[in-house]
Amino acid sequence: MEVINRYGIKFKPSYTPIKIDADKKIITFKSLEPSENKCIINADESIGEVISGTSNIEMPFDFLHLAPPQEAPAFVKNSTLVNEAGWLDVDIQTLQHLKYKNIFGIGDVAGLPTAKTGAAIRKQVPIIVEHIE
Repeated sequence: MEVINRYGIKFKPSYTPIKIDADKKIITFKSLEPSENKCIINADESIGEVISGTSNIEMPFDFLHLAPPQEAPAFVKNSTLVNEAGWLDVDIQTLQHLKYKNIFGIGDVAGLPTAKTGAAIRKQVPIIVEHIE
């Protein structure tokens, strides 16, 4: 969130894209949490966001970066390997599983306070190399 705030990125985690009009440069989202709009107006006029009905949002764009919802794969999420949030339960210093010492985790599956991106993995690999015996 510090990086998002530093660069003034408009972060919309509960918006699901349903249509992109590339010619008009407008994306239409459906809000996953339309109840958010019942108490306050949360449309961001600075980016031309327009909310219609209870869950449709149209937004003009010059550059669009979309990331899929992130969660551990089902075989991990539905196992005894995860923490209460559903991520692989690893030590944030060593990336070693807290219970099963022969398991290490990086990237999208690991319960780490980092982005689930290739950039994060780039920094995690040397830690794994350092701690694997």
